[in-house]
Amino acid sequence: MFSSITPAQAKALRAGGYLALVVAFLSAVNWILVIREYYVMQHQWPAASATVYSMREDSREVTPPSSRQHSYQVYWVEFMVVLDLPQGQCPGSMVPLTTQEPQCTAEVKTPEVKSRADAIVWFSRHPRNSRLVVHYDTQSGRTVFGGESIFDIYPWDKIAITAVAFVLAALMLIAGRSQTARPEYPQGVPKIKEE
Repeated sequence: MFSSITPAQAKALRAGGYLALVVAFLSAVNWILVIREYYVMQHQWPAASATVYSMREDSREVTPPSSRQHSYQVYWVEFMVVLDLPQGQCPGSMVPLTTQEPQCTAEVKTPEVKSRADAIVWFSRHPRNSRLVVHYDTQSGRTVFGGESIFDIYPWDKIAITAVAFVLAALMLIAGRSQTARPEYPQGVPKIKEE
């Protein structure tokens, strides 16, 4: 398969493979930290039942650090929810919305996505007056949806980029190492004629 690769090309492939491996590991750090954060939120933060009171779509422009890349929009949905919590445990604010008594309210934001259509799906997933579970941090006041599918909250585009980088690194390393594993004289050492 790699019979036409010279030793110099094999060395370059190995170097490129190691570089791709480093890029793959570095790209994995970001999404591993995101997944860890979601795990901590879902398993260590307290949970409360809530009712969706209102929702709104929002977006912002992201300008990449590289001047070669174009700016792009990211979209998300913010839900105002009424939590079934007493005032002493409320991570948000106490506001009278549906009753005369103040109710515990909080904002829950969906993950940011590059597709507006993917953001709008959250409207149908959690319509107005629907019941849901919210995890909250009592110190920071942050709130997140509970019980959501990993397919909806994990950064699958970043995971795919890392997987492609690992596959590319593996192929380059295999190609580079196959040249070094082949003997210099495939038919054996040539015999010297004695005269």
